[in-house]
Amino acid sequence: MQFTDLVLLDIKHIDSKRHNAGTGADNQLILQNAALMAKMTTVRISLPLIPGFNDSEHNIRATARLALSLGIEHIDINPMHALGTDKYRSLGLKSPFDHYGPLAKGDVAKVVAIVEGLGLRVTVGRMM
Repeated sequence: MQFTDLVLLDIKHIDSKRHNAGTGADNQLILQNAALMAKMTTVRISLPLIPGFNDSEHNIRATARLALSLGIEHIDINPMHALGTDKYRSLGLKSPFDHYGPLAKGDVAKVVAIVEGLGLRVTVGRMM
């Protein structure tokens, strides 16, 4: 960490059980590491916004409150997209993301408003 001046940290879901259901692992180590890293360098949370998985107002607010509690000032909202779907199909595979619906532009704007309303800076899309 002594050579790191910025950490981009994915928080896929704040609830450990939901995180486990969506990723196959709980998030306890991720959250512990977030707290450690935030004490040592600048951290930006990256929230991959997945409809029906982590786009609830409760999860968005809880993620923002986590950021605030750790002194993190910025969240990058990364709306899920279907750009990789054709690659799966060309390989004869079913996309693992087919069961998620699309995000409407208004859905993203609502998330941005919630996060900004809690005092955090927000970027939509990857910051780099």
